[in-house]
Amino acid sequence: METGQPNPRPPENVKSGAADAQPTGETNGGATAPKIVAPPPGAPPPQPAADERVRTLSTFHRVMGRPESASIAGAVLVFVVFALAASDSGMFALDGVINWATVSAYLGIVATGACLLMIAGEFDLSLGSMIGFTGMMAAIPPLFYGVPVWAAMLAALACALLIGWVNGQLVVRTGLPSFIVTLGFLFILRGLTLALSIIFANRTIVSGIGDLAA
Repeated sequence: METGQPNPRPPENVKSGAADAQPTGETNGGATAPKIVAPPPGAPPPQPAADERVRTLSTFHRVMGRPESASIAGAVLVFVVFALAASDSGMFALDGVINWATVSAYLGIVATGACLLMIAGEFDLSLGSMIGFTGMMAAIPPLFYGVPVWAAMLAALACALLIGWVNGQLVVRTGLPSFIVTLGFLFILRGLTLALSIIFANRTIVSGIGDLAA
């Protein structure tokens, strides 16, 4: 056997597997990644496949799912019930609407402030006693000291703002629940209202402010 001779060339009809494989994409660890073909210019982007687990809600369900929808529906239901039950009493006549709307306006103003507190996660139990106390503060100066009604009303409003500020400061500074702080002011304001009415009018009702304001 002769040594140092070059190896004979393989037959031309024998080809390696590496030469036959045509790459179709980039390889990562021996795996061939598929090519991502970009959409032609101007074509809309491909839409993702819809998930069968996701339920599509109708407009009615979306509207009724909002928190304020229940309160609006309740208010409408109340009006419908009273319209059917008291249709012959004149409640929805012009004079009747003026009567109950006037009373509701007072409560609506107070309810607006209470709703703002409830949205913030707080509550003011002294609202009712505050109404009586500020009313007393607005009635006593004109009736017993001759102060103009408008000045007494401004003083009563300033007094209410001051008490509200004190309530807020106590809640923020001390960290006590607003329920406890305003409950204490409920009893304080109620006691002051009774004391002022008995001291000045010798009874629990102070009347006559309407005649002065007319």
